[in-house]
Amino acid sequence: MINSSPNEKLRTIYIDVDRVLIDYQTVAARLSPSELNIYEGAIEQVPGIFQMLEPVPKSIDAIHSLSLKFEVYFLTAVPWEDVSAWGDKILWLKKHLGPQALTRLIVTTHRNLSDGDYLITHKTRQEKQFSGELVLLETMKYPNWDAVARYFSTQDPHMPSETAL
Repeated sequence: MINSSPNEKLRTIYIDVDRVLIDYQTVAARLSPSELNIYEGAIEQVPGIFQMLEPVPKSIDAIHSLSLKFEVYFLTAVPWEDVSAWGDKILWLKKHLGPQALTRLIVTTHRNLSDGDYLITHKTRQEKQFSGELVLLETMKYPNWDAVARYFSTQDPHMPSETAL
């Protein structure tokens, strides 16, 4: 997934998994009206939900491209009440991004602990928690993964080299 030499220090991109990689909108057609009513506003708590979900369009290709130039990690939170969701998310990532993605998965609700250069997310509330640059998907600037990929194609993936004093 990552093609960099051990001596290169690359910029870090964190990618929010939920609603940025995993497309929750695809599941509505697969649930009964009663399930939709029960889990309204908390669709991620439907038992076995992750087996039904597809990737956000073009996200997987964009991530493969980003991974060739940047250090890419995946951030997710899991519903504490649904322990099966932990394993289900792991299986989803493995299925869509391969087993190497699991070594780059970070489970946390504390984005402020993720020290990196970029966070691709859809949540504006992350602004106060993350110290790097926010790339807000589904906004005018980044309406989709094509726009995100275009932006990162213009960014230098290398950290500025430190000069000796």
